[in-house]
Amino acid sequence: MSSPNNDQLMQEIGSKEGYDPIPPRQHMRLMESKDPVEQAMAWVYFNTIRYRSPMEESIPTRTPYACDAFGRALETKDLAAHYHWTVRKARRAIEGAVKKGWVRKAEGKFWLCADFPVARPVLSEDGPAEAPPKDPVASYIETLPPYQKTAVAAMPRAKQMQYVANRVEFEDWRKRAMAEAVALVREKTEPVGDRINVAFKVPVLRAEKKPHTQTFIQLELFGEPLLNLSKLAIFDGQRVNGHAQSSAVLNPNGTAPPSTAPSARPADPHPPMPTGASVGAKSSDRAPRTSAESAPPPGLVSQPRPRALTAEQLGPIDAAMRQVCSPASRDVNLLFGHCRDFAPDCTPEEVAHFVRQTVIKAKRNRVENWIGFLLRGVPPNFESPGFEAWRVQRQDSEMVTLPGFSSMPRAEAIALLREYEHAEEQDVRSFAREHLVKLLGITEVA
Repeated sequence: MSSPNNDQLMQEIGSKEGYDPIPPRQHMRLMESKDPVEQAMAWVYFNTIRYRSPMEESIPTRTPYACDAFGRALETKDLAAHYHWTVRKARRAIEGAVKKGWVRKAEGKFWLCADFPVARPVLSEDGPAEAPPKDPVASYIETLPPYQKTAVAAMPRAKQMQYVANRVEFEDWRKRAMAEAVALVREKTEPVGDRINVAFKVPVLRAEKKPHTQTFIQLELFGEPLLNLSKLAIFDGQRVNGHAQSSAVLNPNGTAPPSTAPSARPADPHPPMPTGASVGAKSSDRAPRTSAESAPPPGLVSQPRPRALTAEQLGPIDAAMRQVCSPASRDVNLLFGHCRDFAPDCTPEEVAHFVRQTVIKAKRNRVENWIGFLLRGVPPNFESPGFEAWRVQRQDSEMVTLPGFSSMPRAEAIALLREYEHAEEQDVRSFAREHLVKLLGITEVA
């Protein structure tokens, strides 16, 4: 059995510092790593410097390249079979090790490498064989992408030092700003999650924190998730006339609610007609119901609802949503209703506009549920005061045409007519006032 000594093996591998005795289990533990490159290295260790029992005396017990007990050089497919990987994954893992300089591919074999840069000095019995890099500028330039490294390497030394100093200062500032941004986002979003827990009576255990000091950035969140926490009371309520009513609304004084259990025979909603009335009499011929009879039961709070629009009126919203999905009529109504929660006077055309804008902004992202995405993303655009400001801006930028003039923005036309109000000619002033009334939508110009 051939057994090369360790010095000879390290020389074949290319080690300049000799070797250190490493227990085999220290190599084998890397097989449990979550990093495929580290797992590939464990496999290389296992099949190179780990002691093996060869099948023939001519096969060495340790080799500088990966081979099995029969002396056969191992390939990528053997790495894949060992870990039950695909060959593609095994190839990527071994290429990652090659890129780091840990493994060398030559002669159809995977050779274990010993000469690659490390962060600390390597010590041997003969003293340090490799000194750590002492030039921080050169070390930083090595971390740059190739296209940037080429440009910086061509600079004079003084300019390189200035560039690296500025980059290091910038990266330190960015790191602190990112940490502050994360802290501020957590500080501003956690109360929203706490409201959900409070509404559902879920305890929250969190240590009291001091407000974060804003040093680098100012953070403002635009909009919140659409939470229906105000409707939680219906889970404990009753259904009256087809609408869920909470116990607090039905019984504001805390008294027991009246029994709603049906009797053996429900009351006839249409009592028998008086004698002499024909069977086919119209409902308009019957005695009219009094206001007391038609009024809702006492104690109920009326629930005013906005006037529902027809499918034809909601057509612009439906058409805008169909750019990316196939909404049902209930989806269109639901989106319009959410937008009306913020701006009760909003129009389907305005909702359709923000649907298109939301789609344009999200086109680069991968959205799996467009209907849910639009239901969350469109309504916050109607929050006050941003929506009112957008309306004014849009109205001012609307193109109008005055007789004798080419098209111009509405705000520009109003400014022009305001100047004509002070003209000397009576007909010019009359022209200005007539068209100001039309543009401003008023009955008289002040």
